[in-house]
Amino acid sequence: MFPSTPTVGERVTLADGRVFEWDGVRWNLVESGGGSGGGTGGSGIAYVGATPPPSPAEGQLWFDSATIKLSIRWSGTWIGI
Repeated sequence: MFPSTPTVGERVTLADGRVFEWDGVRWNLVESGGGSGGGTGGSGIAYVGATPPPSPAEGQLWFDSATIKLSIRWSGTWIGI
């Protein structure tokens, strides 16, 4: 399951295919695993928190839990969607 002393960037893959990554504070879902939903690619990276993720990838989604707003990282900045 999850290690008791993870290192930043360490990933854990669960039996259902979900992948979590440790950011130094919490485990974040970075891949949602299998499933049969629609979509056209992408890695399924999403982040939920009151502050942006520490090292966002281009195209990454961030749900701001303080303001209840969804943004996407585009051209080095956060854009509300």
